[in-house]
Amino acid sequence: MLKTYTDTQIIEAFRQGGHHRNSAWEFAFKTWKGRIIGKILRSGGTREEAMDAIQEAHIHFENRVKRDDFVLEHSLFSYFNTCVYRAWTSARKADKSVLSEVTSEKLSDFASEVEKKIIKGELARLLDETVARIGPRCQSILRLLIQGFSMREIAEEMGFAGGEQVAKNEKKKCMERYEKYLDENPAIKEQLKNLFHG
Repeated sequence: MLKTYTDTQIIEAFRQGGHHRNSAWEFAFKTWKGRIIGKILRSGGTREEAMDAIQEAHIHFENRVKRDDFVLEHSLFSYFNTCVYRAWTSARKADKSVLSEVTSEKLSDFASEVEKKIIKGELARLLDETVARIGPRCQSILRLLIQGFSMREIAEEMGFAGGEQVAKNEKKKCMERYEKYLDENPAIKEQLKNLFHG
C-alpha cells in the first residue's frame, strides 16, 4: 500500500534523501500527476509534452524545496504544478523561436538541429508503425513504456488486476514478440538502428 505524506513530510523526506525521498516522490507523482497532465491538456498541450515538463521541472522543484530558506506559501502541489506549467510554456516558446534561428549566423547549427528533429520524428513514426504489428495489447504497453510510464502506472492504465508484476510479465512477452518481429524483418531492424544512432 502506498504511504501517504503531508507537505511537511515530503519536504523532510527530500532532505533525508535515499529511500525516504524515493517514497515521497512515488506518493507525489501518484497523487499529483493526473491533475498536472490534465491542466496542460486543457491548455492545448499533449500528454508527451506534460510528461517532458514534469521530468524537466522535478529536479528544480526538489532542489528548491530542500533549501533551508524555503518557505511554503501555498500547497506543495500548487508549487510543483506551477513549476511544471512554466517548464511547459518555456519549452513551447523555445520550439516557436527555432524559426528565428534561420536568419541568424548559426545557419549550419540550425540545419543540424532541424535534421535531428526530422530523424527523431522519423524514429518515432517507425517505432509506432512497427510496434503496431505485434497486436493492440502489446502496442499499448510498449507505447506507455516509451512515454516513460512506470510498471505500476502501466498496470493501472491497462487495468491489470495482478498489478505491477503482471505488467512486468506482459512487458517481457511484448518485448520478446517485438524482437522476434525485428529479427524476421532485418531491413526494418537496420533502419531503426540507424535512426537511433543517427
